[in-house]
Amino acid sequence: MSAIRPLIAALVIFLFLAGCATSGNRISREILPIPSSEVTNHRHDDTQLMESEGAAPGTPLEHLSTPQLKTSWQLGEPDLIVKLRAPYSLPPEASDVFRNFVIPNVTTSDRYVRALEFRLGNHEVVHHAEFRLDETDVSWRRDNEEPGTGYGGMDNATAHYPDGHFVNWVPGKRASELPEGLAWRLPAHADLVVQLHMMPSGFEEVIDPIIGLYFADELPKLNPQMIWLGSRWLPVEAGDTNFVTRDSYELPIDVDVLSVLPHCHFICKNIKAWAILPDGSQQWLARVEEWDFYSQNESRFNRPLSLPRGTTVSVEFGYDNSIGNKRNPNNPPQDIEFGPLSSNEMADLWIQVMPRNERESESLRRFSARHLQQRMIERQERLVELEPDVNGYIELAHSYKRASQVDKAVTRLQEALQFAPESTAVLESLAIALTDVGRHDEALNHWRRCVQLAPNDSRAHLNLGTALGFSNQVAEAESHLKLATELDPGFAPAFFRLGRAQSYQGRFDDALLSYRAALALNPNEPMALHAAARLLATHPDLGKRRPSEALELASRALRQLPKPDAMSLSTLATAQAATGGFELAVTTARLALSRVAPDERSLESKIRRQVDLYGQGRIEVARAAGSKRFVAPSERHSVRRVE
Repeated sequence: MSAIRPLIAALVIFLFLAGCATSGNRISREILPIPSSEVTNHRHDDTQLMESEGAAPGTPLEHLSTPQLKTSWQLGEPDLIVKLRAPYSLPPEASDVFRNFVIPNVTTSDRYVRALEFRLGNHEVVHHAEFRLDETDVSWRRDNEEPGTGYGGMDNATAHYPDGHFVNWVPGKRASELPEGLAWRLPAHADLVVQLHMMPSGFEEVIDPIIGLYFADELPKLNPQMIWLGSRWLPVEAGDTNFVTRDSYELPIDVDVLSVLPHCHFICKNIKAWAILPDGSQQWLARVEEWDFYSQNESRFNRPLSLPRGTTVSVEFGYDNSIGNKRNPNNPPQDIEFGPLSSNEMADLWIQVMPRNERESESLRRFSARHLQQRMIERQERLVELEPDVNGYIELAHSYKRASQVDKAVTRLQEALQFAPESTAVLESLAIALTDVGRHDEALNHWRRCVQLAPNDSRAHLNLGTALGFSNQVAEAESHLKLATELDPGFAPAFFRLGRAQSYQGRFDDALLSYRAALALNPNEPMALHAAARLLATHPDLGKRRPSEALELASRALRQLPKPDAMSLSTLATAQAATGGFELAVTTARLALSRVAPDERSLESKIRRQVDLYGQGRIEVARAAGSKRFVAPSERHSVRRVE
């Protein structure tokens, strides 16, 4: 779970934050042949699909007066009503605006949300709203650091959707209410991050929504997951009346389908989704005969639709980019490509499912993530093929790495180096990829070349110093890391790595000074907090140990994470033992053992030694690393070019 969730989170952020808050239009019950597929023994249960009501279409090209909000809530008075800390003034500029608004500490205890209603008077200027949770203070800090209400952009690595749910609002959508047995968890003290994709109207607009939350009385009985189908390649030429894109996905496990959520923009004209079961029978999942962006609403099955392992789920999107399409925003029509803006197009179908066997959930999660990542790679491959570009190669290589296809990433970066042999961005990316596949000597050559090309770049020296640590060349590593701190005295990562090199050599006082310098620049950096806490707890000179400070730093490191991991708990156990709390330290270390990820086996053996030592009333003592590398193998994947 720990290895795949960051990948899924990254992919979901890329797709959903880019404007794909999906919901479905009215779904036809008419049985029609499935295109490009022979239909045999087709079965469609008219009683099984529940259609949703959509709102009347809006008029995006005209400025509409702001209507008054309804005086009553659709689902009755909410259990909790929240608002932005201050209204946001949307300027009358031409381009789309993506902005995130943080509502802090929504509840003091864990609650489960069965429904959410988003009320906004001038909804015509909002393309969609999405609701994420942040259990750290990262989003809140970004909101406070940027002038005005909220912060701009589409990226936020610490804010995530509730597991198995995409909580959103789109034009035409009524209150987002889940059926009995379903609810999403709102953790205690979590921040609610509301991301709005807004389309300026040419007039200044005041954005001031009200959000109503309805809580479930019982814990949810179901833990659903989401499957994605669609396309990232949509080169729809002006005048094309019948551009079609399709996608298919074979289910790796038995599932029950709960709902379907399609999403496109303005020139989409129809959507069809269906399932072909292993016995050849077929089931419609969705059929939108006339897509209207302003009449969106999701569709949920009255009874879950059972699909066995081996079922092929397919979707087809049709687009009309001609002047005959009354919803085409361009007159005359213009070429349109995939993208997040309202002037772009998208093709997304999200299917909410329940695995029949909960133990197979992780398999479905991995399979779905790979499918989604592969579609992104296919788009990037086509772009590079049509228009070779260094940045395109780098982006493609990064996608291959996220898909655990590092060898292909190396190949693409080597090709990029042919285009730009003196590009430090290419050299750094290639060096990192070579490190990932264990080709450290080749990587070191590229890091050295970066320093030659940019001798005054502190980041280049940091990367070379770290790579030299991989090769156990610690003295040279320290010289480059020291130079990095001199070139940029505000560069916290360089001070941290310098401290690691000094600690490796047994110069613990120097290391502690470097760690303190790193924390003075970035007080909440987890790795620096870990290193400083461990050294303060285990310094070989008893007079220089600071158990209380070590405990405070270890606790602060834990607070930076949405969920404590093995490393953070191990550090906390070290600090607890240093204060004499051996019994508590053993308990914490055992909890750390339960959180060890599959790729952290070296950490597992370390924690087991902690359990044994603390059980005997003993603590570790810091020592020079001797023949050990000062950068642990488990950290190698964390070596990255620092922006």
